[in-house]
Amino acid sequence: EEKSPTLANLAHMMCLYSTHSYSRDCSNWINVVCRYLHDSFSETTFNLITYLAELLEKGISSMQQSLLQIIYSLLSHVDLSTAPVKQFNLEIIKIIGKYVQSPYWKEALNILKLVVSRSASLVVPNDIPKSYGGDTSSPEISFTKIFNNVSKELPGKTLDFHFDISEVKSF
Repeated sequence: EEKSPTLANLAHMMCLYSTHSYSRDCSNWINVVCRYLHDSFSETTFNLITYLAELLEKGISSMQQSLLQIIYSLLSHVDLSTAPVKQFNLEIIKIIGKYVQSPYWKEALNILKLVVSRSASLVVPNDIPKSYGGDTSSPEISFTKIFNNVSKELPGKTLDFHFDISEVKSF
């Protein structure tokens, strides 16, 4: 019963599609349908994305742009922190990466940008020594104290660069 309103909305979108009466552009329709699909079947969205990536890799070339747009739209609704990393990288990102040098490079690049932006986050380590954090009653942690105490110099030569913006000629 909880899925009924979302499925009714999805059915309405499909009716609009079949009667050619959806007034907005194709990409908007894809986004709306993907949102309703994810809202109704969130537990299987990742499997659907994996299947679409397989279709992208093994299917006909005339479907590639649409599949990339659908994958992007579905990925925008998925919580990537719950995705199995190894499977995600092997089955989806590897396939998407092949399309960066194709005519559909913009769609592939949008997917990669989305994944990177939603995956890039700072995580506080669980086992922070108390001496790094300072005041242990405070929920705030000084990242500079943590990372300065545990960072190590890499072997090899170190290059220092200094840049003075006042020396740059303006055009």
